[in-house]
Amino acid sequence: MLKLFYTRGACSMVPHIAPEEAGAQYEKVLIDFRAGDQLRPEFLKVNPKARVPVLLTDRGVLTEIPAILGAWRAVHGVGSLSLCVCRIPAAR
Repeated sequence: MLKLFYTRGACSMVPHIAPEEAGAQYEKVLIDFRAGDQLRPEFLKVNPKARVPVLLTDRGVLTEIPAILGAWRAVHGVGSLSLCVCRIPAAR
């Protein structure tokens, strides 16, 4: 199962919202920065940089939002996460 580590009120909410919208099956783990959860040995084993978001997959650990959104999209199909794909018009 996929496991997402996130914190409230930060950019890590983006990869938290996307799977919810897609109806994805995953485990969510809230990392409370005020309580220092990001510095606990259990979390540092997952991400030694002590940052969120982090997505644990069968293939490894993803720590960047674009990579995490790409993983959600790959697992759940193009249509289900089309809200995560932005098209930026080419400069003229």
